[in-house]
Amino acid sequence: MIKFFLILFFITSLSYAEKNLYSFNSEFQKELFDELTYEIGCPLCAGSNVSGSSAPIALDIKEFIYKEIINGKTKSEIKDQVASKFGDEVLFAPPRNLSTLLLYFFPLVLVFLSLFFLMKARNK
Repeated sequence: MIKFFLILFFITSLSYAEKNLYSFNSEFQKELFDELTYEIGCPLCAGSNVSGSSAPIALDIKEFIYKEIINGKTKSEIKDQVASKFGDEVLFAPPRNLSTLLLYFFPLVLVFLSLFFLMKARNK
């Protein structure tokens, strides 16, 4: 019985082991890698970032991010390169441009126009 619990303890302790696949030159590079892998979504897994995904495409993106960090690229350069390959949809915080501003403010404009026409129809 004791052997069973020791084996069970050993097996469960393996699940808590963390593999460090990437080695960085500084703590800043490691933090940048962690930030980017949490901010970039997996193109295959809906709503999941590449940090938590084990899909082959997510592993490729993590490898790309790692190589670019080691080569000295900045956060914005790496995000731009990933977005150019996979589209802005992989970024959890897409860039703010005219099209995204329209997406943010169109519902508000629609509500105000509806209220305006509703009040105008009610006054007749």
